[in-house]
Amino acid sequence: MELFPSLAGRLALSGLFVILAIGSLVYEVHPKGIYLFATAAPMIAFTILAIRGFRIGVICKNSDVTIRGLLWTRTIPRASITEITDFPAVRWLTPDGRKRWTPIYVFRSNSRQLAKTMAMNECNIIKLRRWVKRCT
Repeated sequence: MELFPSLAGRLALSGLFVILAIGSLVYEVHPKGIYLFATAAPMIAFTILAIRGFRIGVICKNSDVTIRGLLWTRTIPRASITEITDFPAVRWLTPDGRKRWTPIYVFRSNSRQLAKTMAMNECNIIKLRRWVKRCT
């Protein structure tokens, strides 16, 4: 099962970084050429963030869940998940018994979002909770 935000939301997030990458590229081709190294790193970083912004989401497999964020990806074994919080976040235990908490920012709702987006986020959290309950 794959849970993603709306296509429009992913395109908007990714598009922001595409615009910043293009801005870095335009700044990089300055006639004097002295800005090449100063803008190469931001252009590469924005390109990577644009790709990750489009791929953001949660992938549920038989034995684990993979949470793809904007900056990192975490894979959590299904059996170690204790709950899905309202934040939303995944509470889970490491093999040695330590409590861990992994937020799922992509499904976080706030009052400034469209009602359709908020409903889709809630639906995705409900699906994730049902998936976890099937294991226990």
